[in-house]
Amino acid sequence: MTNKQIIPNAIEIAENVAKIIFENSYQSDFLARSFGKTEVKDLLLFGSALTGKSYKRPDEESPKDIDMLIIHQLGELRELGMFTKYDKEKLKVVPDESADITEKRHSAYSILEALGSKFGPCNYEIRDETRDQLRSNVRKRDTYGGNLYISEIGELNIPKKEFEHHSDGFRHIFEVFDKAFDTKVASKFTVNLVEKYLKNQSLEVNSALDLLAMHKDLLNPERGQEYRQDALRQSKKDPTFWNSILTSGRLYNLETGKFDTSFETKYFGIAELFDPEKVEY
Repeated sequence: MTNKQIIPNAIEIAENVAKIIFENSYQSDFLARSFGKTEVKDLLLFGSALTGKSYKRPDEESPKDIDMLIIHQLGELRELGMFTKYDKEKLKVVPDESADITEKRHSAYSILEALGSKFGPCNYEIRDETRDQLRSNVRKRDTYGGNLYISEIGELNIPKKEFEHHSDGFRHIFEVFDKAFDTKVASKFTVNLVEKYLKNQSLEVNSALDLLAMHKDLLNPERGQEYRQDALRQSKKDPTFWNSILTSGRLYNLETGKFDTSFETKYFGIAELFDPEKVEY
């Protein structure tokens, strides 16, 4: 997908988006987060933002979007690494071999949503679990300092008399909760932070970002061969697609805040695992 407008400062925007992702996406280990580590392992910038030339339309003025590969170990994101379909004979979801990743993408917004936040891996579960806590506290008349206290949010400014009655007062609690949740929790979801940043640059998520996702297991020579073969099948119009991205792209450097590290520097020899001339698929 391409944006209608040229993005003159695309690399700078990509660097800031990468910083937001690394600082705010989900991390299962709190201690690891304190050292700046998340379930997102690497971000690879490729395409027109890096080269000044469009991958699909080399004659067009570029860049009109920012191409980025997210290397991760997130369960929520794994299913967005490729296109799938339900196989009625096998009675399970399988890779859709008719899909072509070079022509079709999952939306950038859905991929960013799957990155979760500091609060948890799934944004929808966070809201549901917090609302369940609210329901439980209302039933128990659990209050703090005269107001209702909810973890992650803190005090909800609702006088006791309003939630002792189950009708209008009860509905009012959830109206207050939704506003407080959006302000104190949802605003810190990775997808919302990126969306806010891009909006300040007069850009929209799905038109400015062209994102791909790859589970880190695919970069392990001892594992992931079946998934690598699936990835190659889903780039059948251009079998060199994945190898080209990995060899030409640049990884985000947490120390410099720049996309200044070649893929080969960190993952020596791994790009060859996606070379269609060397891999049977």
